[in-house]
Amino acid sequence: MQGRRIRWLFDSEALQEYLVICCQHGKGGLIDKPGKPRDYYHTCYCLCGLSIAQNGPKRNDAIVCDANLVESLNPVWGVSIDAVNMALDYFSSLPLVEQ
Repeated sequence: MQGRRIRWLFDSEALQEYLVICCQHGKGGLIDKPGKPRDYYHTCYCLCGLSIAQNGPKRNDAIVCDANLVESLNPVWGVSIDAVNMALDYFSSLPLVEQ
């Protein structure tokens, strides 16, 4: 639908800017906010947010370059769509356990 604006839950460009500019720790990993320590939880959380911002319905707002491009992640499990599909294929191929 040409000319129709997509309303989204958040400003994807602003989220990407905040994550890329404010949440990178100098020694690697991502942080909650400036001045906080890095940890695995916030690194995963920030990467999921960056993925949703870059791969959501407003892709044209992405401030994407090779250095900050994140592949599309499943927002529930925080892993790639391919990994989710492989896991679903694997577990659905297993026989049901009899009780």
